[in-house]
Amino acid sequence: MFSFHPFTRGIRSEVLSFLFIFLKVLFSFL
Repeated sequence: MFSFHPFTRGIRSEVLSFLFIFLKVLFSFL
């Protein structure tokens, strides 16, 4: 059901990239 909606997939990829950048910033401050 999820694979039929490219919009939700785009949001998921954006959230994943945002989390990755957030983790990089966290580790840079540590």
